[in-house]
Amino acid sequence: MRKLLSHLTTLTFLGAVSLGLAQEKTVLTVASWSGNDALIESVLPGFLEMHPDVEVQVVGGLGYGDYHPALNNRLNSGTAEDVISLGNDVIVEYALGDFFENLATAPYNMDPSIYTQSQVANATGPDGRIIAVPNDAGPTIMYYRTDLFEAAGLDINEVTSSWENYIAAGEILKEQGVYLSSGPGEVAGTVWSTNLPDGEGVYFDAEGNVLVGNERFMRGFTLGKQIRDAGIDVQSEIPGWTPEWFEAFGDSKIASIITGSWFETTLKTQADPEGSGRWGVAIPPENSTYINGGAYYGINAASPNKELAWELILYLTEREAQIAIFKQSGNFPANLTVLDDPAFSEPQEYFGGQAIYEVYREAASGQKPVPSNQNFALAQSIVGASFDTVINEGADIEAAIAEAKSLIERRSSR
Repeated sequence: MRKLLSHLTTLTFLGAVSLGLAQEKTVLTVASWSGNDALIESVLPGFLEMHPDVEVQVVGGLGYGDYHPALNNRLNSGTAEDVISLGNDVIVEYALGDFFENLATAPYNMDPSIYTQSQVANATGPDGRIIAVPNDAGPTIMYYRTDLFEAAGLDINEVTSSWENYIAAGEILKEQGVYLSSGPGEVAGTVWSTNLPDGEGVYFDAEGNVLVGNERFMRGFTLGKQIRDAGIDVQSEIPGWTPEWFEAFGDSKIASIITGSWFETTLKTQADPEGSGRWGVAIPPENSTYINGGAYYGINAASPNKELAWELILYLTEREAQIAIFKQSGNFPANLTVLDDPAFSEPQEYFGGQAIYEVYREAASGQKPVPSNQNFALAQSIVGASFDTVINEGADIEAAIAEAKSLIERRSSR
């Protein structure tokens, strides 16, 4: 009897151990910034249903501006997460390093052709390594007040046929007590960032030569200054992105804004929550659109869970999760194969029944790959500051651009 009890006790112990082992889960960690972290968490149930033996921990909470510096500290100390979110404005810098897996090779074999091409180019290093999968794109869109344009007798197709026509529309709107633009920088930046010749990036060519000073920049600075001199941008009176600036949208003082498609949610919830039915969207003048924002997902090269990390990235960037996140946030998918979904052809009540996502799709699908450069963010900052001196301090355009070019050349060669 004692032997039987001893045998039963042993079986019970082994059973408990087996049960404990069965209940252990692989922990997969994901890093992202505030806002995007919640979107990831919202679609995880589908992934966890397919992987009941996995626990996903999303490490978030930091605002976008603080996220990447904190991530760099963790990457350098070897404590970064398995799956890592990266922003469109910094992805080029990471593509030059070795913190991330190369997704272009086995076992990942990413198909780059199905994503927004300019974003793939940004995530590709000089050696051809692709370090991250584009998740969402922020194609540049013109949001405009259909009622204000109609009251001023303006036709959107004519207004967007050229930048000169766009500015001329501002003069007409001014007579109605309305500002055409939410700020001159959005026009200037769009002009110098779009319609790039083959072999050119925004600030550098494929060989790393600085392009600041060419016709794109001269025209962008000139058009921006014309807008300010004409008094047709609201920032001549109200600083941008302040509470008063947001109030100006709801107060019918601003007729248009040219920005990334991510602004849709901001427009509907913060800038003009009562504006349903009076806004429309269009591609900016002269078909000038580029990717203005967006996120990527990469695999930490030091991760012990690379295979599982890849499965999660595929899940997040394929149809089901992409559509679910799009419907929540308006984040426009970078996966072009998703864009045939009926959700992207549905009329939108806030925009007067316009099928606005067809415009987004046209803008995103037309993006071509351009040369990337590790000093993109540096050049962007220098050119932006130079433009501010022209707009706010009356600096000479040619002199300001020449100084910006010289500063970029000096600082990028260090």
